[in-house]
Amino acid sequence: MENAFRDTPTVPRAFEALLFAVYAAAVMSQREDDCSKTLGEPRSVLLPRYLAATETALMRANVLGTTDIIVLQALLLYLLAVRDLHEPRAVWTLTGVAIRLAEGMGLDRDGLRESPPLPPFDVEMRRRLWWQLRVHDFRTAELCGRPKFQDLDVDSTLTAGSTAALATQWPANVDDAALGPAMAGSPLPPLGEAPSATDAVFVAVKCELLRFTAARLSALRRQQLPGPSTNPWRLYTTSALDNDFADIEARLETRYLRYCDPSKPLHLMATLMARCAINILRFMTRHTRRWTGRGGAGDAQNKEERAVVWRLCLAILDQQDMLQSNPHLRNFAWHAPFFQQWHAIIHVLDTLRAEPGIEQAARAWDLVEKTYTNNPEMLSGQSNRPIHAAVGNLCLKAFAQHEAVAAMGSTVPAYVVQLRKSRETAARLAKARESKAQQTVQTDKSSSMVDDRTTAAEGNAPTGDVEIGNLDPLVDMDIDSTVSVDWNQWDTWLVGAGV
Repeated sequence: MENAFRDTPTVPRAFEALLFAVYAAAVMSQREDDCSKTLGEPRSVLLPRYLAATETALMRANVLGTTDIIVLQALLLYLLAVRDLHEPRAVWTLTGVAIRLAEGMGLDRDGLRESPPLPPFDVEMRRRLWWQLRVHDFRTAELCGRPKFQDLDVDSTLTAGSTAALATQWPANVDDAALGPAMAGSPLPPLGEAPSATDAVFVAVKCELLRFTAARLSALRRQQLPGPSTNPWRLYTTSALDNDFADIEARLETRYLRYCDPSKPLHLMATLMARCAINILRFMTRHTRRWTGRGGAGDAQNKEERAVVWRLCLAILDQQDMLQSNPHLRNFAWHAPFFQQWHAIIHVLDTLRAEPGIEQAARAWDLVEKTYTNNPEMLSGQSNRPIHAAVGNLCLKAFAQHEAVAAMGSTVPAYVVQLRKSRETAARLAKARESKAQQTVQTDKSSSMVDDRTTAAEGNAPTGDVEIGNLDPLVDMDIDSTVSVDWNQWDTWLVGAGV
């Protein structure tokens, strides 16, 4: 980079794209106030500027036809910078382009298996780039309504004697100082064989969790059971999975987390992420959709099982809040919204609606408030994601039940006030549109059919800024307080929202 700054006219186009992608990612990772202090301009101004510059630089570098790994690195950083800004399906599509480029460069084959083998530094860089792309692809696919890990088809061992002997190995858990173009000697230790908390501990923990998932799905295939579905874990008994979760927890603890220093932000981030991920897996194995068809939720599962699910959801929301609000993690808070656990939020709100006096209800409402505080886009009347409107409606129904049993004069939180105000505004807009449509019909019956079609088309047209008033007919829920949430209906909204 220093050389590029000294002689900008001679900067290669591939490196130019990487520079602007680094700038964009750096701005994306900052909060609005931090960006103004450090860079002199608001994030809302700088991010679009650097994203546009990155897009131009990528086109100049012939991104769609490139065989340059530096251009692929730039594209990956660009995807990370826009993943919370663009519609999920667009990000998933672009991620697919990146995967194809990587395959064209041979990143899906381990560099040590090439003839002749690639240098150790190149091998490790290729591994890290490949697996970051794969993990990003899994998540963006899930956000588009695809089942979790739908395309996870990797050998969980990835050893030389496995059926995937040529497949790209897991990244090594080593410090950045151990890496460099001039490094030589024996290959880096495989994942998990050098227990420690290095600069790569966050990546190592993610890969361990991915390897765990791959092993379980591989077992399903060996049993000739259905592969990944909306919830593949339902095919296991909870007791068997609890044993598996205990094993992966022990592995993470003994190989990584025990060496982590919570005073170091990266170590704290890795620790929280690992424990939150295990809780998410435990929740999915006990997901309330497993109770469907067995009568009411109260009859389907005993109180102990429902209490476990309730505690898990609260723990997930608590850990999500820590990831976003802990001052030590300020520089990593950008990572959390992309992994928002909507099913846990929905379950908490639905439980508060059905059982407003449930144990730890006060804590649950506190976590709901923190969720809205950490994610202000969920309150925006201009949000283009129906899931935000649907969750907001469920939140208001739950809070109405809370008010019915709470003491008179209890304070209404600011986020509830804003949610109610946005719905009132939406109702007025809807009424105004209806009134205008009626006037049009009365004024000119001969053109009413054309006007109606135009109005309908305008109301249904996808835009970048979707008024919540246009979403309410889709996401309004007339839920009986005695009936558990309809997860099939929520699946429809989640997929429709690209979530």
